[in-house]
Amino acid sequence: MFKAIIPIFFIQAAFLLIKAEPTLEDIPSLPYCPDKNGSGLVLVSTLDGNLSAVNSTGSLIWQIQTGPGPLLTSNIHKLELTNNGEWIRIIPSLTGTLYKFDGSTIDPIPITAESLLKSSFRYSDDLVIAGGIEVRTYGVGFRSGKLIYECTSVKCSNTDSQNVDDMLLIERTTHTIRAVEPNTGSERWNFSVGLHNIKLPRISCIDGHTKLFDWNLTAVLPEGKLKASTILNNIEHSWQYTFTSPIVRIWRWSGKNLTEVNLFAPNNIPNLIISSSYLPSIYIGMHNRQLYIHESTIMQDILHGQANNDLAVTESTSITKIPWKPISASSKVTEDDSTALSVLNLSEYANDNGYYLYTEADLRKKDKLLCDTNSSILGAINENEAMDDIVGYYSIVFVVESNFFL
Repeated sequence: MFKAIIPIFFIQAAFLLIKAEPTLEDIPSLPYCPDKNGSGLVLVSTLDGNLSAVNSTGSLIWQIQTGPGPLLTSNIHKLELTNNGEWIRIIPSLTGTLYKFDGSTIDPIPITAESLLKSSFRYSDDLVIAGGIEVRTYGVGFRSGKLIYECTSVKCSNTDSQNVDDMLLIERTTHTIRAVEPNTGSERWNFSVGLHNIKLPRISCIDGHTKLFDWNLTAVLPEGKLKASTILNNIEHSWQYTFTSPIVRIWRWSGKNLTEVNLFAPNNIPNLIISSSYLPSIYIGMHNRQLYIHESTIMQDILHGQANNDLAVTESTSITKIPWKPISASSKVTEDDSTALSVLNLSEYANDNGYYLYTEADLRKKDKLLCDTNSSILGAINENEAMDDIVGYYSIVFVVESNFFL
């Protein structure tokens, strides 16, 4: 009996070993790696609610429309309010913070979309607040731009369960506020603002031999212009792509990492003539006669650190002051007084334009830094008695012009 079992055992073991060998169909295919020359991407969020991908040669490869609509829909800026006898405008930021502008300063007020929703009945007896904060998440093929799924507060819908592309996550946050007359239900004013955030959880293929896309990226926000440039062999190479809507945020995929481009950094602002370690705090734009503010991360940190939702609407305390010393974000260079009046009057003169502004504290620091720099320049001129007069003249002119743009 024992001798009969042994050969059967070996036959079964051999059968199992043969069956365990993988076939060609069982071997997974290698992940697709893009062309080495086209591994970089620039992801751009625009005010119309689109998120677009432009490759490293400047061609649009895909575009996704996010809901519920544009990142800005507002009429609160049309309110004609007075503060101590002066006309002011209320301007929403894309994060939901409200600002007041009187022609000389832009000040954030301690009221946000979130605080309005939480404390509607505490602000006024003749005003009711309705609205909400909505977050939508999209799963998009990173290289194909194909919409894989969309999740809202109502449901999640999957359009392609067999996706093999790397997944890019897009988060769209929208704040919507409507002020209503309590007796009639008539709407007095409204604003809806939003922002995109993106995340790339994993990437299936990174070619270690691919040259990283590290070109300098600049943007003319109100004109929707994106420019990439680099110097190779002492020759400048560049390309430009123009969107049909103002630019809000930009991210760069270098071929290895996904990082956001700081649109408030001096080297990313084409018209910022004065290079400085102090960055603009806000960007104010007007699109389709709608005013809006986009805050730098530094400004957002200031607001988060000093936020106090229990303050009343009528309180005049300002979180921080931002003097009207604008730096034009487009090719239109205008005077301070004329732009202030244009913004206050919502004129066509300021429509589809934008401006960078510094806080009062940073302006003082910039002035001191410039004065110290000017003193060093003038001191060097005085020490060099052999310097040609014409050289001294041009140096002084440069100093004067630098002060002018502050």
